[in-house]
Amino acid sequence: MENVATMLRLRIYVNEDDHVHGAPVYHMIVEYLHGHGSAGATVLRSVEGYGRSKILHSERAIDTRQTFAMVIEIIETEQRMQTFIPAIRAMLKTGLLTLEPIDVIANGIETYAQ
Repeated sequence: MENVATMLRLRIYVNEDDHVHGAPVYHMIVEYLHGHGSAGATVLRSVEGYGRSKILHSERAIDTRQTFAMVIEIIETEQRMQTFIPAIRAMLKTGLLTLEPIDVIANGIETYAQ
């Protein structure tokens, strides 16, 4: 298949109320990545779920004090990922990181794999 590159996807799971230096940690991570040449990052807000605490969080709940998971997703080369992960981990008090190899299929793939 043409225009395919094997890269890594990093997913970072944090709570929307997690902060570092007074700012949301998900925002600080995106700012860091943007400033350090990452190809891109996406932040997704959960709609419903639970984690280690087993407390169910749902947008349908009446309790407005709920906090939701935020997922920051990054697709990068292994070399770049090796530089980003230690800096990201240093920003987190809690959270979960997952890393997996993926095949990226896109036009202009050369810009992602540089």
